[in-house]
Amino acid sequence: MIWKWTWKLTESCPEGRGIIHFIMAGEQKVTVSFLVDKAKKRVVLAEADSDFVDMLFSFLTLPLGTVVRLLNNQSNFGCMDKLYGSVETLDVRNFQTEACKTMLLFPQSAAAERCEDLKVNIDSTEPKPRLAYACRKPDCCSKATCLASSVSNARCPHCRETMDSPKTWAKGDVQFVKSGDKFMITDDLLISLFSMENYLSLIQKLGVEDACILEEKVMDLGIEEERKDQEAEQNPGNPQEEEEEEEEEGCPEGRGIIHFIMAGEQKVTVSFLVDKAKKRVVLAEADSDFVDMLFSFLTLPLGTVVRLLNNQSNFGCMDKLYGSVETLDVRNFQTEACKTMLLFPQSAAAERCEDLKVNIDSTEPKPRLAYACRKPDCCSKATCLASSVSNARCPHCRETMDSPKTWAKGDVQFVKSGDKFMITDDLLISLFSMENYLSLIQKLGVEDACILEEKVMDLGIEEILTLLGRFLVSNSPLTDLVFKNMGVTDDVSKGIGIKKMIQVKGEGNTEAESKETHVNLILNKSTNKVSFVEVGEEFVNVIFSFLTLPLGSLIKLQTKKSFLECVDNLYQSAENLSLDNFKSEECKNILISPKLAPFFGYTGSMLEMDEIAPRESSCRGCYVCCWRNDNTGCSVSECAHGVKQAYFRLLNPKSPEGSTEIGGGYAKGKFLVTTDLCVSQLSASSSIQIIKNQDISLSDLVMKRATFGEIQALDLLRSAVTSKTPIDDVLNTHQKAKVKEEFGC
Repeated sequence: MIWKWTWKLTESCPEGRGIIHFIMAGEQKVTVSFLVDKAKKRVVLAEADSDFVDMLFSFLTLPLGTVVRLLNNQSNFGCMDKLYGSVETLDVRNFQTEACKTMLLFPQSAAAERCEDLKVNIDSTEPKPRLAYACRKPDCCSKATCLASSVSNARCPHCRETMDSPKTWAKGDVQFVKSGDKFMITDDLLISLFSMENYLSLIQKLGVEDACILEEKVMDLGIEEERKDQEAEQNPGNPQEEEEEEEEEGCPEGRGIIHFIMAGEQKVTVSFLVDKAKKRVVLAEADSDFVDMLFSFLTLPLGTVVRLLNNQSNFGCMDKLYGSVETLDVRNFQTEACKTMLLFPQSAAAERCEDLKVNIDSTEPKPRLAYACRKPDCCSKATCLASSVSNARCPHCRETMDSPKTWAKGDVQFVKSGDKFMITDDLLISLFSMENYLSLIQKLGVEDACILEEKVMDLGIEEILTLLGRFLVSNSPLTDLVFKNMGVTDDVSKGIGIKKMIQVKGEGNTEAESKETHVNLILNKSTNKVSFVEVGEEFVNVIFSFLTLPLGSLIKLQTKKSFLECVDNLYQSAENLSLDNFKSEECKNILISPKLAPFFGYTGSMLEMDEIAPRESSCRGCYVCCWRNDNTGCSVSECAHGVKQAYFRLLNPKSPEGSTEIGGGYAKGKFLVTTDLCVSQLSASSSIQIIKNQDISLSDLVMKRATFGEIQALDLLRSAVTSKTPIDDVLNTHQKAKVKEEFGC
């Protein structure tokens, strides 16, 4: 529900109305979120950013006469209305100078310049704070000292004429508090920095126990909104519901996989040997095209897996983590490109997978594209910068870099063509031989060949996407594909005991924690479980970086075991296959020693993951001339722009300054993270929504401080892909272990 507050300047004050309303062209507004108690019809607190707090603090700088004037002599502020009225009615001859009366009716503030650029400035009348008024006669101002007045009707000491020629001082500092912070304001205007500790303390102090009685009301505090309010009253329909209905029409019910339609779609042929009686796949036989596709699964970033499966991967809590990035405002990220990098994370092996016979990830950005600035001045330098993400900002002109340039093509695929491979139902791959074949058949207890039947299938994009989805949640993905067991979901981590996997420091784990941050756990006292956590950007950057990790890194980071059977088997297959079966040693290494794409690492990451080096090239002359000359360097010593040799380099899309250095984080600010990895900006409204969703009493919440370091980060990654409550699994377990260690109980 949106409420509007309107301030409007009127020549006469309407009866009973004590506030002057101002009209401004190009009116600015400031948004404030009010948490209200519906039953008692009172504001519990307001939440706002620095713009609103600056406005409130500016009240302290207003001279009392200005307060009375702004409230049209109806301030009810003691006897100040009558005192101000006296100045208005007294004749100008009762004052030392004409300017004296003006100074009392329009008293100036010592902080006027600082308040000049408030987002909504309630005192925008003359005199302007940076104006001084000089005499209009040149003779009076052509002296060694030129005199002026801050009041427009003072008299020139030389000619005694009115000084009314305006002159402007240089601009100084503006506003009071730093931007970027969130503040909490009580109904009686006590202001504090927003934190869950302050928030819960206030809620409990006010005796609010049931979150259901609280409601958020958002108000745009601006200048002219009355007409829009009248329109809203005349048209009471709910546009939000209409939008939701339209979305439902666009999304077929029960459809969880994105389907791509391609002209002349390629398919790969696979022969399945099936047990007719048990309706299971015994093994599959295929050539290198299918094996390359399976191995490419290991190179897919986790965020790409979720996106390809339309946020319905059931892959631990990754769907919710990815959904959080989608819903968070771009202002919660270091740059616009950061959000794009998490929603479309790039693979270090993307170029190698570009020509797979069936490429399930054929969306933008293309792996061999880089995006330069469209302005020739920015690219005609000795170093031409580009980005692997299309919405990064040019460091020179700050415009979007969206002019596509293509790198030369490199090697493709992984295994050598010509070989035949054997794949088990749980995705163990080996070179086909009678020895391997008979060994597998006997291991599975198949004695009668008559129960076996060959089934040949042509697999396209839809089938490969289905296989990707099944291999994350099932221990028999080939059987699920062939017999269409889509409704069956195995608990792939069943029997593991997630909390028993947690590496608790002090219990046999001697690994040093070199990087640590602190988080505030919000615990449910009744269940002694974590409901959500209040965290800084360091923690959120760690969990957001999970989306950029290739699937194969889950095994590499966790001592060769991800606790996802089919993922482990696929990785083990790449490791066990002979180097002779791969096109090169690099092909094998990219699967068993996965790396991140350039600039996708996080500076404060607690996970040991390297990036591949960013590509670069060079040419004679500048790149603008090179592109104009059909990608051919200049034949003369210098190009038309005076450049002898230029370098084409990638910049870091996470860097607001356009640096070419690696590192940097994705998010900025403070956040709330639920136990199933839903991330939202820290605010009263988001905390109330979480509490309502979990049906918790406000009085049942307690906050504890916990440490988050390298060990916890690895544990959280493992739990994030195998559990629905990773935050509680990891942080609560470590917290309890710490108490046990300290108190010996």
